[in-house]
Amino acid sequence: MIKKRKSRDFLPSEFFQKIKEKTLRKKSKVKRILFLLVFVFVSYRFFSGPYGFIQIHSFWQQKKNLEKESKMWQAKMVDLEIEKKRLEEDKFYLEKQVRERLGMVKEGEKVYRVVPRKEAPSDAGRQIPPSGEVYPKSDSLPTQKGGRPPR
Repeated sequence: MIKKRKSRDFLPSEFFQKIKEKTLRKKSKVKRILFLLVFVFVSYRFFSGPYGFIQIHSFWQQKKNLEKESKMWQAKMVDLEIEKKRLEEDKFYLEKQVRERLGMVKEGEKVYRVVPRKEAPSDAGRQIPPSGEVYPKSDSLPTQKGGRPPR
């Protein structure tokens, strides 16, 4: 047997009203999703896109560092120009630089170089007394045949 549905007293206006409410809910969900997507896209472009705030800030830092480096190189260039002018005009300064940097001497001049004395390995742990005397007096050292202390 086939059961008949209960007929509801349904007005067409109520039917359309319910459909309208459903579509309005769907539209509001779509609007929210679109708004959220637009917000995410704009936020991405503002903060981390190719022209975003983060990228612009890093470019600003690079510019600042390059300006500092440029000023440093300009100061170095000015120093070198002063050095060049001084070498061209001041003969005594030129002679001093040639002697110090190149190690050159005038003809007939004798150069005395002071070479620091290397300590023996046994003296490495030895402390120097406050008087400045490093080795004990020669009369307290054992002597060899010639009367001289050993080396």
